[in-house]
Amino acid sequence: MKPMRMIGGIALCVICAAGGYWAANRAGASERQPTRVEMLLRWLEVTPEQREVIVKADPTFIDESAVLAAQLRAERAKMAGMLRAGDANELLSAQLEAAIAVEEALERRSGTFVLTIRPLLNAGQQKKLLDLVAQGLMENGGAHLRDPVTDSGK
Repeated sequence: MKPMRMIGGIALCVICAAGGYWAANRAGASERQPTRVEMLLRWLEVTPEQREVIVKADPTFIDESAVLAAQLRAERAKMAGMLRAGDANELLSAQLEAAIAVEEALERRSGTFVLTIRPLLNAGQQKKLLDLVAQGLMENGGAHLRDPVTDSGK
């Protein structure tokens, strides 16, 4: 897997994990649902000043990632329908490539966002973010990266 794609995939996990954390701690709230980026920034405990700088550093990420995520859901739903319908392998292969292309674009965009905001965070926030990314590498498809001597595969 290419490094940017790996970072992007993990960035998606980071953003989703932060969203889950926020949602679990806000059960029953009646206000507008925050974006995943807002949830990540809350989880990282960024200051209002940092939030402003981060948004200015990558002002299109929220909209672009939402569009790509919707496209990915649509491509995967189409693939699932094709599998259920028993479509020919050639058609399935083409659809698989379409889904992979959108997933790669979303991972690349998310990875770029994480790398953009990293220097805008203080040392503690960077550690929190990068620890979560590292954990995601090991848990989400990163089993092949484990060191069998120091990590028993847990």
